[in-house]
Amino acid sequence: VATAMFLQGRVFDPNGKPLAGAVVDLWHANTKGNYSYFDKSQSEYNLRRRIVTDENGYYRARSIVPSGYGCSPDGPTQEVLDMLGRHGQRPAHIHFFISAPGHR
Repeated sequence: VATAMFLQGRVFDPNGKPLAGAVVDLWHANTKGNYSYFDKSQSEYNLRRRIVTDENGYYRARSIVPSGYGCSPDGPTQEVLDMLGRHGQRPAHIHFFISAPGHR
């Protein structure tokens, strides 16, 4: 059973001013550690959101608490990690990508 998660935050420009109209893309794995797009049993944009900040730079989202996962033992990511002497286990995490016109 998934546990509900509420995310909220605020986006600022480099000068510390709240950034209205910024796009906050966020995505994470499901409770089995799988991402939509790669896991065809999930709907196309499951656990992926694109949120536009309000006039004060705030955003809010509701989702579920993600699970950690391991890299495929036969995949290229694990091959690189093996060369680096690192394990392939990834803790639960959320990806964020923030963009706004006129900002890099």
